[in-house]
Amino acid sequence: MPGPAAGRYWWDGSSLFSAQHPQLDLVGLLDLHFSLTPLPDEGKAETKLFETQRLQAIDYTASVVRTEDLDGTRYRIVADSFGEEIWLGPDDKIRRISIPGGKLRIDLEETPWPEWNVAGPAAASPRPDPVEGVRHVDVTIPGGDVALAATLSLPEGAEGPLPVVVFISGSGPQDRRARPGGIDLGTRQVLDRLARRLAVLHYDDRGTGESTGLYGEADLDRLVSDATAAVAFARTRPEIDPKRVALLGHSEGGIIAPILASRDHELAAIALMAGTARPLDEVIEDQIRHVLKLQGTSDEQVAEALREQRAAMAKIEAGEDPGVPGVQGGSAEWLRDHVLHDPAATIVGVDCPILILNGSKDFQVSADRDARALAAALDAAGKTNYRLEILPDLDHLFKRIEGESTLESYSLPRPVDEGFIHLLEEWFGETLSK
Repeated sequence: MPGPAAGRYWWDGSSLFSAQHPQLDLVGLLDLHFSLTPLPDEGKAETKLFETQRLQAIDYTASVVRTEDLDGTRYRIVADSFGEEIWLGPDDKIRRISIPGGKLRIDLEETPWPEWNVAGPAAASPRPDPVEGVRHVDVTIPGGDVALAATLSLPEGAEGPLPVVVFISGSGPQDRRARPGGIDLGTRQVLDRLARRLAVLHYDDRGTGESTGLYGEADLDRLVSDATAAVAFARTRPEIDPKRVALLGHSEGGIIAPILASRDHELAAIALMAGTARPLDEVIEDQIRHVLKLQGTSDEQVAEALREQRAAMAKIEAGEDPGVPGVQGGSAEWLRDHVLHDPAATIVGVDCPILILNGSKDFQVSADRDARALAAALDAAGKTNYRLEILPDLDHLFKRIEGESTLESYSLPRPVDEGFIHLLEEWFGETLSK
């Protein structure tokens, strides 16, 4: 492939850039997902950038500090609160980013790219890999507004009709391989083991893998509807005993499963892997505290982050724009649904057997404030048909972790805990044999 002409760069969501530095000569690809609200000749723009690594909104301020004419073009120079200078062209598009103190300058120019054809890697199939002793059958679950691509996994050689576990994934778009962002959630390890003894139905989330629709439009009601469609589909299959349909939900799936079971009293059982007992805004506050404390953030900074979080959530609950980039439209509706939902109140409406599971080192869902709180709600309602298990040293993925669990530790290659999988196998085997 021919390289770019010197000094000319193409912009289309990503940009080629050249950078000038006393010791560096850089040309490369810069992934740009950034825009600056048009500014007057003299003025200030204030917004917030949401840093996903720390689950924190950051104040960002930019002000026009001067104008310059260069090669017949008039530029407005903007200084931002991070110390960079941003050069805006007449069309308000970013043309240059410089860090005067670091003697670094990045120039961006919107010009056609000459004769480049860039082919990305082929998308990985969302379908599960072959497993000894398990037969995978690709199926399509019809829904109200989407068609969900799914795999029905069956014990090799088993005669039906069989009990079935319908798996409901956690938040974010997940396909049947369950490797979002390259992180192995361990879902396949769990489901493939279960499928040696009973049937398992696992689907690509809407708008993910081979399913139709848009995930970004998925509020909580739509996700419950998708799980409902999966259960209805399972009951129609000749391999399945329609009276022995169970749910296994992880994280958000552990919220959806009780909603569905409180409406469908024909379900045989539900198992909750790190399901919450509290509205999502309270759960997120715990996550923020944990992440910021691990980073050595002061108490005052943690308190300020929580104040900003509560202000944003109050706007979301009221149906207003929270002013947080990336949280609007479907994602804001999804958040609002979860903020208004009370999982502890929902679970008391479930009649079938319930297995409540949580890792003791899960910082995303609390063993005390969520798992034990769900059990307490059932006790208060006189419901005794449940089992609570807090598993020592396991994290949110039900993988063993030494020391504190962190977001970074999720990317470490670790298997799902064998004792946890055995517990699931035995509980479903016993419960669904009745």
